[in-house]
Amino acid sequence: MSEEMSAEFDTVAEWTAEAARRLGDEFFLPAACRGSGSPAALDWLIDALELQADDVLLDSGAGVGGPASYAGQRR
Repeated sequence: MSEEMSAEFDTVAEWTAEAARRLGDEFFLPAACRGSGSPAALDWLIDALELQADDVLLDSGAGVGGPASYAGQRR
């Protein structure tokens, strides 16, 4: 793995996970959204899609499902 890839997917990911563990459960979802845009950007997308509580949302990213979980909690 290149140094850049290691920094992004090992070092920074570990720092984020450690910070979330120290801060508590309520920070797990924001940590999972890291790199996915701000909450305001995700809120804009949810509103633009006009998501409703019974809609099905497929998160086909390569992360841990943070944005989809965020959308599910917001609707």
